[in-house]
Amino acid sequence: MLNQQKNILFTYRRCPYAMRARMALLQAGVAYQAHELTSLRDKPAEMLALSPKGTVPVLVLPTGEVLEQSRDIMRWAFAHTVDIEGWWARAQTPDIQQLWAVCDGDFKHHLDRYKYPQRYSDAMGAEHHAAQAICCKPSHSWAVPPLVRLTSACFRLCGSWQPSSLHGLRPCLCLR
Repeated sequence: MLNQQKNILFTYRRCPYAMRARMALLQAGVAYQAHELTSLRDKPAEMLALSPKGTVPVLVLPTGEVLEQSRDIMRWAFAHTVDIEGWWARAQTPDIQQLWAVCDGDFKHHLDRYKYPQRYSDAMGAEHHAAQAICCKPSHSWAVPPLVRLTSACFRLCGSWQPSSLHGLRPCLCLR
């Protein structure tokens, strides 16, 4: 049974969206009780009852309100605390909003198809990995690194990682 006196966060340690939510809650100083999923295949029934879509992060507020998107959790965290350092305000610039759109759109599309080709009939392996590199640019937004971390891990695994900067990334050719 959930303790409704606290904010409850259903999370998964390797999910970039859950990382974003945890980073925002921590930076905003919002206390929460983490319910760490050990597997994305075995989702707790209590989480699915609150959020049938079955993805993390899910933040359950003491009021019973459920936030199911990392951006909604970030927005809520900074709206309900004093954002002394201006993290949320800095993330609202047009450049950062465009970067978020790329990371949550094209970049994630290609990342999923590269990492999980068996899930997608249109997966083209190396072409998706190359497209991720085109999407990657240095970022001043704290909400983007969890997504970039996934790509850098892919590059390190296949040996195409260029450590000088994200501009130095070259497409992975390990699948050709």
